[in-house]
Amino acid sequence: MKPECGDWTSPGEVIEVGNKKYICGTGEGHFYLVQFSDENIAVGLRQLLSSDECRVRVQFLDDDSKVDIGFLNKLRELDMERFKRHNERGFHFSKLCDTESEATSLIHEILNYLGR
Repeated sequence: MKPECGDWTSPGEVIEVGNKKYICGTGEGHFYLVQFSDENIAVGLRQLLSSDECRVRVQFLDDDSKVDIGFLNKLRELDMERFKRHNERGFHFSKLCDTESEATSLIHEILNYLGR
């Protein structure tokens, strides 16, 4: 069961729909299927509707003071961009990938760094 536009709450929130977790993206109706989450972070993947591209999002659920600087540096090394949107819970890094395979590899690198 996929989330509907009406399930979207606000940027950065993690919701559960049909036993799966999703990060609510910046745009209403944008949902990232969560690949990993804990109390401070969620890593998600979203397939763009208009192309084969995918976007990977690393959502930090708290402010900067609780974040491992080494992890932030790793995300920058992976060419992920940092964003903080109005009304967003925490902040996020994201990267547009040309293919699902590229996005999956990026997620694996992130999870390896986290020891998952």
